[in-house]
Amino acid sequence: MFAILLNNLAFPVLIFLALTFCGFIVTSLVLKTYNKLLLLGSGMIAGLLGFLLVLSLGSYIFKGYWGLWFWFLVYLLICLFLYLKFHKLNKLKELIKFRWSATSLITLIVLFLYTALIFLSAHRALLGGDTTLYFAISTSFAKGNYPTVSSWQPQFLPVYHMGALMLQGAIASLSGKSIELIHYLFSVFSISALMFFITGIVREKTRSVLSVLPAILGVILIGGPVISSELFASFQGSNGGGVVGLGDLIYNNFYALGLGAFLLFAVLFQTKRIILLTVLAALTLAVDETFFLIQLPFLGFLLFKEKTRKAGLIIILLVAFMVVLPNPIRDSVLTPQKAGPRFNLLPLYPKNEQILWNGLGKGSTADQIMEARLKYSGGKIIKNGQNLYYLLDVKLLLVLLFVGWLLTKRDKLILVLILGSFFSFLLSLVLINTFWPPNALRLANQAYNLGFLAFGLILLNLLFSKNKLFKLTSVVIILILVPSLVAAHKDILSKIRIKNHNNFTKTDNYQLLEEINKSIPANKVTLFLDRFPNEAPHSVYNYVSLTHFGTFVPLAPSKAKILNPDPGVEWFDGVNTLAPYALKNLGVEYVYVQDAARVRLSSVRHSQLRNPSYFEKVKEFSGDGTLYKVKNDFKDLKDPEVTIKSLVEMTGQGKNVYLGSFKYPAIRKGLILELAGTNNLYGQIPAHGGDFFMNIEASLPISSDLPIKIDFALINPEFNPNAVLEGNFQKILGNSYAALWKSSD
Repeated sequence: MFAILLNNLAFPVLIFLALTFCGFIVTSLVLKTYNKLLLLGSGMIAGLLGFLLVLSLGSYIFKGYWGLWFWFLVYLLICLFLYLKFHKLNKLKELIKFRWSATSLITLIVLFLYTALIFLSAHRALLGGDTTLYFAISTSFAKGNYPTVSSWQPQFLPVYHMGALMLQGAIASLSGKSIELIHYLFSVFSISALMFFITGIVREKTRSVLSVLPAILGVILIGGPVISSELFASFQGSNGGGVVGLGDLIYNNFYALGLGAFLLFAVLFQTKRIILLTVLAALTLAVDETFFLIQLPFLGFLLFKEKTRKAGLIIILLVAFMVVLPNPIRDSVLTPQKAGPRFNLLPLYPKNEQILWNGLGKGSTADQIMEARLKYSGGKIIKNGQNLYYLLDVKLLLVLLFVGWLLTKRDKLILVLILGSFFSFLLSLVLINTFWPPNALRLANQAYNLGFLAFGLILLNLLFSKNKLFKLTSVVIILILVPSLVAAHKDILSKIRIKNHNNFTKTDNYQLLEEINKSIPANKVTLFLDRFPNEAPHSVYNYVSLTHFGTFVPLAPSKAKILNPDPGVEWFDGVNTLAPYALKNLGVEYVYVQDAARVRLSSVRHSQLRNPSYFEKVKEFSGDGTLYKVKNDFKDLKDPEVTIKSLVEMTGQGKNVYLGSFKYPAIRKGLILELAGTNNLYGQIPAHGGDFFMNIEASLPISSDLPIKIDFALINPEFNPNAVLEGNFQKILGNSYAALWKSSD
């Protein structure tokens, strides 16, 4: 066990320590403090952000494995230079000298116990759901994809917060460890940094053991006394709710780093170093744009208050960094969406206008969405088992926070957190993601998170004030929170594993796939024909190659941008029959054909694979399959086989088409996309994330109200539409996966 632990952790930990050293040097120069916890926590965050800055700028020149090593060493040398130039030996001794006291020792013990708790209770985020997106961006950047494009749609920019994902890809490549393990370690590192940083901020004001309380409230409870994953699910209420608990911080670790970047911004805001704050804001944008949006009012305030002559220069500098650094705002501007703008302001919609989500109205008007958002951020009682918990209305929370701030020391940092919470709440009401309306709820959760951090700081100010009523109030509040804290920690403790912990005992058996992917040049679009669909429920080779080895795998339609890798008709036809049109539309340059997949290919396709005019054999992998380079002559061939795409083309345009269910959801969701722009679609309303693209930048209307006449039915080949539809339908054409029927009435 110890040998496995050492093998998994030694190199990644050294890299994290090196990044912490760099951040410690920088923050010790900027913050002018000897507060060890403050420097350690802020240094862990600043170390990551500094490396991101170097990678974002340097990777335009050198990229890939050796490029990452080059810029990592450059970053260390820059930090070493800063240390030698600005840190005298005596000052360094003072910085690292620890003054022992009972409260210091207890505080450290508590913090390191929390680090151990998070380390042991967090588990490896397995491939599936959003991790497919996270891992694909991380590993493709590490392989040399920069400026970053979507690995599953190389024709599009990702339009995503990529900073933390780029860092994880770089650390995975440098350490030689799997992206799953690095994602887990990055989460533990970022959350521990938050704990150290917040506690360090408090210890600037009080040396009490209770200095850890705001960190516990802001990282463990996050939004108030809502304490278990089941509760979080009901609190979240809808897709797009973002982070509402420690588990979400671990899974969505870009948010953890974004929160750390905002806290660093809040601390530095008091120094009024406008240029440094501008660079930090641009880096925050690269990590998580929701925190960047609430930094903008603060930058504007400084420019207005200082009336600096550098205002124009600062604005130009911010815009320049927004152009150079990867971020969703830049990528949205560079890749405008034909189906409409990605983001809108909800108040600009007519009140009674129905807001579509991928063409599905769900009966929600602009007024109804606003009402739902206000309700989401309103006070509510939530039941968990036999226990009831009350969550404050965010508006009431903000009022109480502001009153508490006025009654105590009026700390500028607390005011920044309160205003940040207010700006987040305001944005949650007015911003709308055109193609994913519930997405704004993450801003409401962010408002709770920042508000609860401010609440923790105010609580201590009340506790240590000279006013006895304030002291009593704070004690009562802490006592009220004790049951929630106990339950929250019980939930965390229940997740602890020491033996058989999958982060340390699991070994990824992808050696063959790693060898195959090493034979594919960087940024070449590749299609893998493996045991899916006939002999396996999932296409392991395609998904693992995309996520773990950074290969461009076109796991998405070619004509509409989607956020997550999600296959359409072209991909299905490609992996099923090696259809020439599919390879052309998807831009496929290499094909890997597993021996087990050859049985489903026709004799014509076998002959074409042997033809050097169509396929160039690159390498055989004994006992598994062969890698080919695809020639353009093959992509231009007419295909005699019945593909799903050919069934779509036979429906023509302007027809009423019924879509049934299929054995493979990829077929139905792909058919909806293919037919929605040219025909009227009818059938069961699809489920988001099931047989419908969850986040696609397109309008895909489909109705469950059948018209008088259906012209065509596309269904599972085992079904007969005459059993469910009125009229007389006759089968025209089909294959093993779909059949087209036409009405003869």
